[in-house]
Amino acid sequence: MNAPTSVGVFLFVDMPSLFEQ
Repeated sequence: MNAPTSVGVFLFVDMPSLFEQ
């Protein structure tokens, strides 16, 4: 189970999206 990894990657990819807003 790579829950922590998935969350880390998701946040890393979603980071730019949050900054755009």
